[in-house]
Amino acid sequence: MWCLSEKESASLSGPQTKSHKPMSLKFVDNTEEIESYYRESCPSTDEYDGNKGGSNGRHTIYHEDLDPSLKQTARYSSMDSHNNMLYAEDPPTCQAPTLPEIQALADHHFPREQLPRIRSLSFLGLSHDSFEQPAPTFSPSTIATPSSINKDKMPSWPIDDRKKAMLIISYLRETATWCETTDSMRQFSLQTTQDLLESQAYSAAAVAMASRQRDNTTGVASLETLELYDFARETICSLESWQNDHMVLAGALQLCVYCMMSMEVNEWRLHLRGCTGTFQEMGWNGSSDGLPAACFWAFARIDIWAAYLTKQPTLIPTDFWISPSYDADESTPLQDRYSNKAIWIFGRIINELSKFGHDQCTSVSAQQPSTDVFSDLWIELDSWKENCPKAVQSLIEIPALGEDAFPLIIFGNTSAICRNIFYHAGSVLLLERDLTKIRMNNDSKYQLSWHAQRIGGISTATENHANLVNNLQPLFLAARYYHEASKKIAVLRHLTQIERSTGWKTGSRSAELRELWGFG
Repeated sequence: MWCLSEKESASLSGPQTKSHKPMSLKFVDNTEEIESYYRESCPSTDEYDGNKGGSNGRHTIYHEDLDPSLKQTARYSSMDSHNNMLYAEDPPTCQAPTLPEIQALADHHFPREQLPRIRSLSFLGLSHDSFEQPAPTFSPSTIATPSSINKDKMPSWPIDDRKKAMLIISYLRETATWCETTDSMRQFSLQTTQDLLESQAYSAAAVAMASRQRDNTTGVASLETLELYDFARETICSLESWQNDHMVLAGALQLCVYCMMSMEVNEWRLHLRGCTGTFQEMGWNGSSDGLPAACFWAFARIDIWAAYLTKQPTLIPTDFWISPSYDADESTPLQDRYSNKAIWIFGRIINELSKFGHDQCTSVSAQQPSTDVFSDLWIELDSWKENCPKAVQSLIEIPALGEDAFPLIIFGNTSAICRNIFYHAGSVLLLERDLTKIRMNNDSKYQLSWHAQRIGGISTATENHANLVNNLQPLFLAARYYHEASKKIAVLRHLTQIERSTGWKTGSRSAELRELWGFG
């Protein structure tokens, strides 16, 4: 978030004697890049397991910027049952608008909630890089305040109250829990239910998510689902900058999850950028309280896999994920803290790999002679695992016997499952590229196949839908090291079961594994 320099702040008290260059907003048009991406033969690693949902039909979406005079028209095209994409039509000419919210930067008497929060939501077509420093010559009296809200700007619901109620119930029972794998307080499905009903930005996104999940589980593509998605985006775009709060963030996060179920990774990473701007502008991270922290860790799990698939670093650097005192924060349940710490370490592994573009199963020692940083990460990951509390340790472990494909590994809570999945996935990424210098014995923890089997055993033993949808990418990483026919068949059946029970598309991942294994 930019701010005025001391020289510029001092100039506010004196007359304005010089003209200033107005702030310009640059339209960021990724149309050509995205269309090129789809026309080419994309590598399988750029697809997520849930990218193939959708229905036929086209809809025009109107995106309203901070200034109502700026509008971007885009068309949501459901290409077919295997591919959805969003592309821009006739990119508008964005003139330099006057944003009264910027005035708050020139007057330190305004409270935090009235400071401008220029949202970097990707679907607004704006980039932080496109902002030039404005002249502090505005009148503070024109800044928007809560009393000046124009409620008429909010779009009307496209469905009746009964349908809305049924979809909200479905959201609370099912899709809300997908963001709670390391949130024992259940911020989405329990703590904020009343706030959900009062926030159109959040409820619109929640209803769209529930509708998408309903379509995928029933196998019937609904035009109404696309209308609800358009409605949720339009609702968020209609808000003024100062209205951007934790409920709007929760709504934007749900749209990220929606895109993971129906679009390619490059598409849902655009939505992630919108959440990134809000986290940075509000100062929220994994050490925050309540819903913002729950949103952050759900965001982080999405951001990690988007970064891995696109071979880029996470949108928010891991240095800003948690505070130095996070381990001692007793306001967060112990099992959640330890699980989130595993996600944090895993994110650092992803960021290190992104520095030289990681290819699966390829050693990078030639590109990066020094592996000290990876050795340190291995030691930290292993130490964290050895010193973890009982709350995140397994309850029951039964070795694979006879026709069993995987060992039976049972945990007592969703956080423990998530924590162990990320531990083994991180170990796979380090071991498959020979990035450590410490493999000196035959201990199972130094064997890549052992970690891969543990991931399979943990995932196949759980019936919790939140864990199942969060296990998909780690499961794919592990399945590449399954050589026995029983394991291959078991994981393909498991992926099919996940799709049938949760609605999360797994066909693309199954197809990649079949090709890898030489199945017809």
